[in-house]
Amino acid sequence: MADETRKLLKIFGVAVTDFEAEAEKLEAAATLLTAASGKDQIAKLLKDATELCRELNTRWLETTQHIFAIQNRLLVAVPTQPRGYKSGIPRRSNRPEWKPVNEDPKQARLNDRTHDPKED
Repeated sequence: MADETRKLLKIFGVAVTDFEAEAEKLEAAATLLTAASGKDQIAKLLKDATELCRELNTRWLETTQHIFAIQNRLLVAVPTQPRGYKSGIPRRSNRPEWKPVNEDPKQARLNDRTHDPKED
């Protein structure tokens, strides 16, 4: 398990450093563009930049998915309630909630947040 993680992190680290080096080259090429630059030259630069980002994002996604899988295995393996554990929280009963019977109408108005003083 740890060997697979090390391998993925090494591949990802190399991908990041390669990305940085290539990105510097593409940025330098972009500064040389002028209004007279051809559409093909601009399109190639955009294509190369997009491909470079795609490669890095692929490695990032592989690494992230691997980390999520490790976390998921851990969370599944750790029980939420060990055997014999008794929660201090009472279970909800099937009894209906208590509601006052024959509540005084005047008291009900006092408790009402939308009370209109004109009703008094």
